[in-house]
This record gives sequence, C-alpha cells and structure tokens, in this order.
Amino acid sequence: MNIYLFKCDTDKYKWIRSETDDEILDEFQQSRFGHGFEISVTIQGKRQKMPDIFELDFRIPVLTNRALSELAPISGSEIELVTLQCETLELTALNILNQRDCLILEESTLDVNDFGQIITLEHGIFETEKLGDSDFFTIPNDTSVYITERLLDKIQTKKLLGLIEPHVVGCTAD
Repeated sequence: MNIYLFKCDTDKYKWIRSETDDEILDEFQQSRFGHGFEISVTIQGKRQKMPDIFELDFRIPVLTNRALSELAPISGSEIELVTLQCETLELTALNILNQRDCLILEESTLDVNDFGQIITLEHGIFETEKLGDSDFFTIPNDTSVYITERLLDKIQTKKLLGLIEPHVVGCTAD
C-alpha cells in the first residue's frame, strides 16, 4: 500500500487563513481536547474554486460537511473532530492524535535537521502492522500529515476537491 503526503493545492483552490494565534494552533495539535479551542478562520482566494478539503497552517486537515460525510466514518479516539468558526462555510478540523512510530528509518530516505526533526521524507518504508486502520496519521519528529492509499482512493472516487496531485512518499513493508 502506498503512503501519501497530505497537501492541499492553494494555487488551484481557495484556502483558509487562521485568525487564531500560531501558539494556540500548536497547543491545539498537542491537545487531546481540541474541542476546547476556539479557532477562527477566513476563506481566501478570489478566482480559485472552492475545495472540499482544506489545510490549516500547512499541517491540520480541514473538511467541509460534504467531505466529512463522504469520508465517514472519521472518528474515534485517534482523530478528534473540531468545528471551526467561519462565517461563510461549515468546516471541521481533524486533530490527528494517532502518531504512529511506523517509519523504518534504516530503509527510508529522509533529511533531518540537527535536532532530529524530519525536514523531508523522500521515500519511506512504513510498518503495516503499526499503521493499523489509520488513514490519517503523523510520525514522530515530523509535523506533516500522511494519508493511506485507501483514503486517497476514497477521496478520488467521491471526487472531493482540494488536494495537490498525489505524491507517493513511501509504501508499506508488506
């Protein structure tokens, strides 16, 4: 199974901008109780099309009600659904709580900084059993969100708009 980087296309589609402080967004991502945060966003982009899938602060997946219902079920203890405050559209942020230590570092091609943080993952080998049934996930020392081929197929089948042309960043070791 292939693994993809979750990334939205802000050249082709409208995007959202946070009206909330970056420190609050950092706290939100580290919290298991994101629903206690009030995050305000505005939709940006005049000529671009309206997507079904957004990305907040280049790291937080955000879905319209249509995308949320088409991709359902997206719930449980591993992903927290948090309603955003937006005047023009109902949006839900996905607080990805399921960090998976599933990247086989020795078999992967990646760049890390002096602090051990992953800067770029060129090609990763992921342990299937550690992924479980997670379709959205993060890995230690990386701020990126990754999605499975299973989820990408569902997004494409339902014709949900917003993602860039899918880029494979790795595969499972099965």
